[in-house]
Amino acid sequence: MQFGGGKFLRAFAVWMIEELNQKTNFNGGVLVVKPTKGGDYLELREQKGRFHVLLNDWEGNKIVTTVKEIDCVEGIVNPYKEWELFLDYANDASLRYVISNTTEAGITFNPKDNFHDDPPNEFPAKLTRVLYHRYKHFGNDPSKGLIILPCELIHKNGEALKKCVLEYAAAWKLDGEFIRWVALYNKFYNTLVDRIVSGYPVTIAPEIQQQITFDDKLMVTGEFYHSWVIQADVEITDEFPVDEAGLNVTFVSDIMPYHDLKVRVLNGAHTAMVFLGSLLELVYVHEVVEDRKLNDFLDALIRNEILMTIDIPTEIKDQFYHSTINRFRNHSLKHRLADISLNSSHKYVSRLWPTIIDYVDTFKNTPDRLAFITACMVLFFRGAYKGNLIALNDDQDRIQNFSGLWQLYLRGELSRIDLVHNILVTSGIPEKELDKGFIQKTAFYIKDIEGKGVMQVLEGLV
Repeated sequence: MQFGGGKFLRAFAVWMIEELNQKTNFNGGVLVVKPTKGGDYLELREQKGRFHVLLNDWEGNKIVTTVKEIDCVEGIVNPYKEWELFLDYANDASLRYVISNTTEAGITFNPKDNFHDDPPNEFPAKLTRVLYHRYKHFGNDPSKGLIILPCELIHKNGEALKKCVLEYAAAWKLDGEFIRWVALYNKFYNTLVDRIVSGYPVTIAPEIQQQITFDDKLMVTGEFYHSWVIQADVEITDEFPVDEAGLNVTFVSDIMPYHDLKVRVLNGAHTAMVFLGSLLELVYVHEVVEDRKLNDFLDALIRNEILMTIDIPTEIKDQFYHSTINRFRNHSLKHRLADISLNSSHKYVSRLWPTIIDYVDTFKNTPDRLAFITACMVLFFRGAYKGNLIALNDDQDRIQNFSGLWQLYLRGELSRIDLVHNILVTSGIPEKELDKGFIQKTAFYIKDIEGKGVMQVLEGLV
């Protein structure tokens, strides 16, 4: 059961299931669940769950693209239109795994969700209903517990999801024996996913279409590199034969060093590029690293601020950094900044803010480049820069709040410092974590950018 059918999960988790099926006796099928109200996966339904994954790899001095047809999706269900059918799947004895990717905003407890909502709004609430329906059907049978592998890029995602499920169970006053069954026999694993997936290959789609057997509107492009780190016990490794399939899946006892390195460097840099690149009207990730001045700034940001907060051997950090920059340069991916910008306020909080907190705490000083990027974020959330509109793809309530704060600032009713403070709080940062010096430096860079422009200010930070 997979919550989410977007491009990342299709090119990552579903692709892995296909690989396992072809190279081992895993024989897994995927049920794609629509986690949100909008849309209905109509194209995926029309294609009967089939699509192609295109992977780009460097061989010699050229890019080689491999094309794989995926046909392990066995069902698609929309809980907002097919609630009873959705719950019926919970009673399938062969159901063993739950995979999800509902973005950084998806794993949350919402007290407005009620047990009798069909469906409740949040993903963890839907999962709680699935587990309870399964429990009522099978009882507290330990063998009917599920292996739950969230792919959301948040701190200890498995533990966070389990906490939400248990919160819903308590709030809804569900059976004590059910809560015990969830806690003991359903395994929520912390995981870390890594593959750059850019989406539909617009430029080469006609060429690929000549090579395949059906009109595929959902072909998705990604890099060959992939990594899935799972903090797990022996139990899952025995029944998840990824080693036999040659997949880069690593089982570890402590995921946090891997999490901090990947999320802060790769994802943090991606989010920084969204704010910076959007102000400069850039479209793709590779455009940022191919510009000498922007690349020099990115190098200084990562080396002198982000990596300084990660406590693992320098050799490992340097190796990952160089690998990341090379992956950013893969222009064949056509990785759009607009695609990365989904839920940017949440991504700032999970991908950049922990680095800022650790840097200030460790060095008792303000990280200038991160303050500059935060200034770019504040300007980004205005929704326009120098007469050019910026499409915001975030929580509607937050977008409205950002707009209101900017209107107050532009009318002279809010200072720059208060603008920064309020936008950070609106983005989800607790008041107690806000550092006065960092806010002042961010406000300074907003004034500097307003006067000199983004590039001139950036050049002083290289």
